[in-house]
Amino acid sequence: MNFRPRILILNAYGTNLGDQAILMGFLRRFVPAAEARCLDCQFEHKFIYSFDLNEQNINDINARYDLIVAGGGGIIFNRPKTNSPSGWGLRLPAHLIKQLKVPLVVYAAGYNYMPFAGPHFASHAAQHVSMTADHAAIFSVREHHSMRLVREELGVSAPVEFAPDPAIYLEPVDVKIPGRDPNRPGLGLCLRLDTLEQRFPNPAGESYKKLVAQLGATCKILTEKFGFQVVFTPHVSYVLDKKLGRFLKSLLAPHSFIDLTEVLPEIYTEICHQTPGKLAGVYKQLDVVLGKRLHSVILPFAMATPVVSISSTQSNRWMLEEFGYPQLHIDMLDFDAQVRCDVITGRILEAVKQSANIREDFAKRKQELLKVGDRLHHRMLDLLF
Repeated sequence: MNFRPRILILNAYGTNLGDQAILMGFLRRFVPAAEARCLDCQFEHKFIYSFDLNEQNINDINARYDLIVAGGGGIIFNRPKTNSPSGWGLRLPAHLIKQLKVPLVVYAAGYNYMPFAGPHFASHAAQHVSMTADHAAIFSVREHHSMRLVREELGVSAPVEFAPDPAIYLEPVDVKIPGRDPNRPGLGLCLRLDTLEQRFPNPAGESYKKLVAQLGATCKILTEKFGFQVVFTPHVSYVLDKKLGRFLKSLLAPHSFIDLTEVLPEIYTEICHQTPGKLAGVYKQLDVVLGKRLHSVILPFAMATPVVSISSTQSNRWMLEEFGYPQLHIDMLDFDAQVRCDVITGRILEAVKQSANIREDFAKRKQELLKVGDRLHHRMLDLLF
């Protein structure tokens, strides 16, 4: 392999297991495709929300890299605290876009707005996204609703392509779940508990308490009446996650609740290439997952495990549409009608009842998405020649 192209990856890879799954899934599929074409790619990663492409480094970037891959995750939304010069995730001032000579791929980006967070876009974001799409060698988004949004809401006229979220490419790592009883159906539970005021109807604190109460009642019914074992699988071990885990454990009979942060703490403390695969290995062993985080929907799908989404963020529903099962979404925007023990319990039991069909459909759809992703990866590799 004579050519060793240098690729700069810009995404949110960090302590969040969903973001880890994005990067590891991408590399798992992209690297073998590159090697098959005798390319020994050298990768460098930067955190997209803090890495500036600016006047000081743009020439160095042009000289140093052969390809920039930006995205994988919900980078198309307003993040005021990051003070991005673009108004979205890519920290590239508008006047420098055309000075970027390295081929740029916006890869599987998503619109991941928080419904109660105020303006979804900075005033200059639409123009910047359009300019970026015009300049990019490939501009792709992770589902068709984001594709519609960037066209209709942001006015992008350049080609916008569909690229599956790369977390679906992740392979599970064989892992034993301490305390897991294989004779009991397993329910995975993963919530999103940061920035409550941006994700829950006002008053957010009261809405959160209602959700927790309804989840507690759901878990009691499922464990006591139907023999379930609950496996708590947060993607980030926040203080509220730990508090919720302790609360749910206190409600349930002994051996009915497993907190993954306690029995497999290395998943939450070791950031390495195998860590997201271990979480995928956990999801593979479960019968159904109730997920609020987007990747607590995507990773079970990748393992062909039935998943019920509960979220006010519509990207969850959009992703389930891509997977062929929008009916598995519980919409927290319709809070009083949907965030109820009977609704949540009923949806979980229905998913288990339809498990064989869901698993078959998920596995078939995954194969279709792998082909879409592989075609895009080869087009990305074409840019290196």
